[in-house]
Amino acid sequence: MKYYNSYRFAFYFICLAIILPVISKANIWKINKDHSEIKFSIPYLSLTEVSGRFSHFGGKAKFNNLVPEKISLWIASDSIYTGRSLRDGHLKSNEFLKVKKFPFIHFKSKEIKVLARNEFEVLGEMTIKDTSKDVVFKMSLSDMIEDTWGKTSRFVNFSSMINRKKFDLTWDKTLRENKFLVGEEIKVFGTIQIQPNGEVTNGSNHMIPDTEYQRKREAYNRGEQPDDLYIAPRFPETSNDRKTKFLSSSKNTKNNRNSISDSNKYESMLWWGSYFLIIVIGIICIPLARLYLAQKYFSQSSDLFYLNISIFLVIIIFVFSLNIIFFLR
Repeated sequence: MKYYNSYRFAFYFICLAIILPVISKANIWKINKDHSEIKFSIPYLSLTEVSGRFSHFGGKAKFNNLVPEKISLWIASDSIYTGRSLRDGHLKSNEFLKVKKFPFIHFKSKEIKVLARNEFEVLGEMTIKDTSKDVVFKMSLSDMIEDTWGKTSRFVNFSSMINRKKFDLTWDKTLRENKFLVGEEIKVFGTIQIQPNGEVTNGSNHMIPDTEYQRKREAYNRGEQPDDLYIAPRFPETSNDRKTKFLSSSKNTKNNRNSISDSNKYESMLWWGSYFLIIVIGIICIPLARLYLAQKYFSQSSDLFYLNISIFLVIIIFVFSLNIIFFLR
């Protein structure tokens, strides 16, 4: 019976470790803030508008067959920016957002209606300060596109009109004829880039100089072989520099492309091999640890319940930690 219980826990461990990363990676898309913006505009004196943006935010979307199923978003209220520090300070004060007491604005979808292909209406709960109200967003979603580094992206365009006074943002000044300085309706809009969980493009990639050499190297990495792939070496062939060796291999471009492709495959195999090696170690260690603890410290059968709970929590924590490390590689 003891062996049965131990290997039952090992079975749970295997299922969590293998299934969880596959499911989460396939269905969850996260915001890439490098190419995303959340903006707003509000009427001023009924003649013009004051516009601004939030510079710090994040969120994720759960998809079902490439259709969004759930959306959640957070915005750091302290990151509001309108181009004037005095006005920004006023918006952060207790007369508006109270950023010290309420540092975040939240949005969580309740229902997503499909209007047309890649066109949606999102009903969700928005929380500003301590007030939560339902808000409707119009959203359009681009098709999937792959960047030069092989990462997949989709772009979300969204917009909505929000009555600020419903969220206790009531500050204003009275003008003649009972008019007001600031309008009530705030237009919230923007574009957000989303990418699959664990496959977000590193922002530093865009800082690499756009040279002929770099273009050729990226073509190699993508497995392409254009007609003009050869680049004449710019250094003496006797040099040991890695770049020189890469550039001077002009006589056999096909072998170079295959070697780089094999290198990428080897790196991927190394990561997956390490991942499953840790799983195997867990399969061996967890049942043995449970048997040892059960015999030495939990001699009473009634105490095994607490041991089982402890082991199961350790498994959960270990699996989640392993997946986080794997996805952040």
